[in-house]
Amino acid sequence: SSLQVSRQVVYNWINDGRLRAVKAGRTLRVPQYALEAFLQPVHAGDISTNGFEPDNFLPVERFTPAAQAATIAVMSEIGTRHHLQADVEHLLWVLLHQDDGIVPQALRRLGVDPQQVAQQLEQALAKLPNDPGFQHSPERLAISPRILNVLKRAEELASLLPDLQIDTSHIFQAICEEPD
Repeated sequence: SSLQVSRQVVYNWINDGRLRAVKAGRTLRVPQYALEAFLQPVHAGDISTNGFEPDNFLPVERFTPAAQAATIAVMSEIGTRHHLQADVEHLLWVLLHQDDGIVPQALRRLGVDPQQVAQQLEQALAKLPNDPGFQHSPERLAISPRILNVLKRAEELASLLPDLQIDTSHIFQAICEEPD
């Protein structure tokens, strides 16, 4: 009742996997940790997606094969780590570990040790909320507002070039430009 939304909205959030609930007899209960994880982006700051809905926003058909592989790997990584949503750290971790990826090469050219970045990412990923019992659905993946902003910026960067495909280099540049 503190969210000031209808019961049906809460049921929809539970059914599409955005909010975790436990069945207790004939009722559904939302554990405190699940509610806190669901509200986590609200506590982190701006939850606006600038009018873009996640399902309609990700122009996967405009991604290069490497960028498509990265998005698939992010989903896998979230499932492996039992995280509740995709965030920029997942995306950077995947780009850093992509075979023949440009991110380790770019970091080396900038004088940054990719292994040191990987260690820092591991620490950041370990701090993200997780739930071993959470069932992930590739069709309904929770996406943080930060990752939406990064992908929107990557799309803008790709639009500056004639081929208009979104590549891992655009995504990496957008991550580097991110203020957080």
